[in-house]
Amino acid sequence: MAEASLTAARLRELLHYDPETGAFAWCQSLGRRGHASPGKIAGCVDSRGYRLIRLDGVLYRAHRLAWLYVTGHWPIHGLDHLHGDKDDNRFSMLRECPQVINVQNRRAAEKNSKSGLIGATWVSSMGKWKAQIGSKFLPKKNNHIGYYDTPEEAHAAYLEAKRRLHEGCTI
Repeated sequence: MAEASLTAARLRELLHYDPETGAFAWCQSLGRRGHASPGKIAGCVDSRGYRLIRLDGVLYRAHRLAWLYVTGHWPIHGLDHLHGDKDDNRFSMLRECPQVINVQNRRAAEKNSKSGLIGATWVSSMGKWKAQIGSKFLPKKNNHIGYYDTPEEAHAAYLEAKRRLHEGCTI
């Protein structure tokens, strides 16, 4: 595994991390045509919103590097960005948690959502908006919350249930 070969000591040789801002900056020039000059912010943001940084030929997600930099070890579980911004790598905004908890922190509706609101789905046969929430006990199963006249009502019901049922919820 590539992660296991990068140590906190090697990471600190290459980059400086500011836990207050979440930014990584190069400590030294790596001779890559100015791409890694001292003081320059490291990495780029990918199409999913994560900051990626290449070290010793391996691409890493910056939030995982932040964890290694501060704690001295790789996370055992996944890492969650508490408020959903995948490029905000401040240490205070990261938590280590299993994937089943991490996915409970989803903050946005799917791209093809008619309402644009998480938890609100249009049911044309009923002419109503349905609220439903996933179950941590039955993966890929949804629990019916109710039917509502507006997407906002369905969304509000979803959020109330989410806060009550999902231990990983931070909204």
